[in-house]
Amino acid sequence: MGKLEELEESLYGREDRAPAGRGRKQMSFPASGRMLRTSWNTEKPRAGVPFTMPISKVTAMVMLAGALFIVGAGVFAFVYLGSERREAKIEIGGRDRVEGGELVTIPIIFRNVSGDALEESDLVVTFPQESFLQDGAGQLTRVTGRVVRRIGTLAAGEERQEQFTMQFFGREEDEKSIKASLVYRPVGLRARFSSEAEKTVTIARVPLAISWDIPETIAPGQEVPITIRFNSQARATFEDLWLLLEYPSGFTFIEATPTVSNADDRQPSADARWSVGTLMPGEEKKISLKATFGAVGGDVQSLRAGLGTFNELTKEWKVWQESTREVRLSSSPFFLEGAIGGQREGVVKPGDFVSMTVQYRNRSTVAVKNISVRLALEAEVLDVSSLTIGDGGVFDFATKNIVWGPGGTQALREVAPGQEGTLHLQARVRPRPVVSTSADKNLTIRMRTRIETPSIPDELKGSALSPEDSVTFKVATVVLIAGRSVFRTSPISNTGPLPPKVGEKTTYTIVWEVRNFTNDVEGGEMTASLPPNVRWENAVSPSGTDMRFDTASGEVRWRMGRIAAGTGVLTPARVAAFQVSIIPSQLDLGRSPALTGDTHFTGRDMFAGEDVRLDMQGLNTQMPEDPLVKGEEWTVKQ
Repeated sequence: MGKLEELEESLYGREDRAPAGRGRKQMSFPASGRMLRTSWNTEKPRAGVPFTMPISKVTAMVMLAGALFIVGAGVFAFVYLGSERREAKIEIGGRDRVEGGELVTIPIIFRNVSGDALEESDLVVTFPQESFLQDGAGQLTRVTGRVVRRIGTLAAGEERQEQFTMQFFGREEDEKSIKASLVYRPVGLRARFSSEAEKTVTIARVPLAISWDIPETIAPGQEVPITIRFNSQARATFEDLWLLLEYPSGFTFIEATPTVSNADDRQPSADARWSVGTLMPGEEKKISLKATFGAVGGDVQSLRAGLGTFNELTKEWKVWQESTREVRLSSSPFFLEGAIGGQREGVVKPGDFVSMTVQYRNRSTVAVKNISVRLALEAEVLDVSSLTIGDGGVFDFATKNIVWGPGGTQALREVAPGQEGTLHLQARVRPRPVVSTSADKNLTIRMRTRIETPSIPDELKGSALSPEDSVTFKVATVVLIAGRSVFRTSPISNTGPLPPKVGEKTTYTIVWEVRNFTNDVEGGEMTASLPPNVRWENAVSPSGTDMRFDTASGEVRWRMGRIAAGTGVLTPARVAAFQVSIIPSQLDLGRSPALTGDTHFTGRDMFAGEDVRLDMQGLNTQMPEDPLVKGEEWTVKQ
């Protein structure tokens, strides 16, 4: 019997036999009636009992590692991909409501709230359209896309802040959205993640104003002067500004100053545009034009002006402020036009005598009798006592009007078809306007004129004789400058002999003072040259005053910047002082040597749109305004 057969026999044999060379072993068998397996692989698995393969330890460890990897990957995906980031937080600060064009600072604060460093961090900010960002040099540039700032590594728990100074533009109550994202890579990972924030800024006010100078009623076909004024009350400058004028069909341009920017593509019932460029704080500009309205009498025509931005390539217009003016077209048979100094607009100066005229003409085909011309002067700045009225006119104290009527003016008893005439008056502008409150600024002289008659011909009944005419002139501000030399009543201590002595050094203080009445003045400066024998002592009062001495030119310059209306009238005057010294020579004996040359003031009247230039004689060692210095101490002694 072979070995295999012996093994089978020993395992499956029905009897208990001991193999050769081995001890006898007692075996137990199943109960009778149960069949025993008599060969290999003859028993099939029983139904309902799973078949289990044997598993080695290596295989079990590999399977366990795979399961742990799958669980770890799931946790990673949930924490790093499926949940909100917790390594960093970001927030956008600053005000929620701003003024259009105002320079505002937007702080963006971000912090690492994890226990590990965040590497390769970038701050990505998206600003809204119509916003400008200020760079390190103070220049404002329109934002055209995202702004990225490299942050680098944020240590665990570290907080930083980035600030953006900018301007927002738009209509009132426009909402502007700012989005910020901090992009970073947690240490030990290759993937980059982000934390985001968003803020809405509302434009609470647009500090631009538009006003009109145009008669409320005009005749069809009448040449009408129109002035559109616009100004800024913002604290920052508006750049690249445009003005749009929308007008009705039948509106015809005669001339415009400045020239219309889109003169070549204007169409009837369309618009006209002007590129007005920069508008500084407190500055006023204007568009002047002459035009006619072609509609019939009785119609109401509308003009609309808007300020904003215009893209010349896309023709896209974005308005920030607008104003509408309605004009009624009459069937007036009379032409009426007032003027000051022969002009329809301009500036008058305090102390000037102004000549005013009213021109009339009968454009109808019938004579009109018993005409009265009434002129209302809205000008507190005029000295009524200086008023001179020509051509038989009188001043009506009840209505405060100047009236020319048939009783005093022969030509008005009957005005024939085509007949015309001119009426005259003159008055003086007060040398110093009365300034009682802060509202007494930006003064004007306004003439409003109309024609009346108690006996309108039957052919003209139902229509006014003429539209009311209006002319407005601006009044320039009054700026006063003064200077004095002092020794004892001085904000700066002086030294040296008084009276001054030949060969010995004496110091003096020069005091300058500026007052301004009715209009804001920008860019105010005072300058004076020092004589060659006078030295700058580098002492200025009050401290912080922008006053400098140029050794090359020998010129002292005081930069004042903006001088508000009412300075020195409602509020204290602008005063500054500086110290100089002189060592008199034998040639100065018995004299009062000069301490400064002539003094000059320059600035810009922002309301009148004119330069202000003033001159003052230089100062010497005479000190009449120092009460503690006697007259005999002014001149040089031996």
